[in-house]
Amino acid sequence: MAFVHGPGLWKAHNVSLSSRPRYSVATRCVESFKPGILNEVTSVEDFDFLVESGANSESLVVIEFYAKWCKKCIKMMPKFRKIALDNRDCWFGKVDINAVGKLPRRQKIREMPTFQIFSGTEKLGEVIGSLDADKVDEQIRNYFASDEDRG
Repeated sequence: MAFVHGPGLWKAHNVSLSSRPRYSVATRCVESFKPGILNEVTSVEDFDFLVESGANSESLVVIEFYAKWCKKCIKMMPKFRKIALDNRDCWFGKVDINAVGKLPRRQKIREMPTFQIFSGTEKLGEVIGSLDADKVDEQIRNYFASDEDRG
């Protein structure tokens, strides 16, 4: 028996475990990922999906690795949110390093905040431990400037 929350009450339903749809938390989260907003990355699958989404749409992906206890990260968050709002054609994500398992090790995160910038699935650059939002914004502008030179 499973309990399903209805409007204002809990309802009990007989549901066999084999008849439940199988999907991960990541599957439900990634459906709401959009460019131009700050997306919360809660798993390795979310991270991979976000980077692949940017690659599929030929957009830049910027990810911030942070910790809730990090004072620099707390100061930087509103600045990063503004960068995301100012660059609506890019994909942005934020990763709490304490909530995503092995991803920080896989991405070689040593200091926070760390911003990684991807084009396709290739990492273009990184800004480590900085409170200077202009460094992140500059990397984004440099990407678009070099893209215009090529095109």
